[in-house]
Amino acid sequence: MHSNSFIKTILLLLFFIGSHPSFSQTKDTLIVFQNDPLVFEKLELMSHRPCSKPRLEIHYKLIKPKNNTYYFIYNTNNQLVKEGTYTAKYSHEGIDYNGAFYDVNYYFYRKNGNLKTVHTQKNGRNNTTEFYGRNNRLKMISYFDEKSGNLVKDVIYKKNKITEQIEYDN
Repeated sequence: MHSNSFIKTILLLLFFIGSHPSFSQTKDTLIVFQNDPLVFEKLELMSHRPCSKPRLEIHYKLIKPKNNTYYFIYNTNNQLVKEGTYTAKYSHEGIDYNGAFYDVNYYFYRKNGNLKTVHTQKNGRNNTTEFYGRNNRLKMISYFDEKSGNLVKDVIYKKNKITEQIEYDN
């Protein structure tokens, strides 16, 4: 059994860590669902692609997003589809951009509900794409150039261990 002074010391340490600016939360965090009509506007669009039949696609538009808020966005199947910070005005390398998610992760799933890919963007540009196989095992990670957006490297995994690295010349 721990002594009373030991528990007080732990609680005091946790208080100081939690109150320190680098550890404290500076952003609001919201968990939202795409099927909530107060948060999202549902858009039904017909997509026409060459060599395939037109199909109905559903897109969701965020209504009145809060600036500097970290969002966890879930779909109608309670699967995480997007997470990231919404920024009303964003500046990168001297260029100003309007509101959007600039540091964000997108999650894509197979029909059976298993994770298929995780696509990461940093500063509004493609950063990495992680591909998952059966049993949600990591198969490959593709890395993209920050400036050009071109594919730089693929790292291939087998049984969660790196088996091959392919680097591309741009």
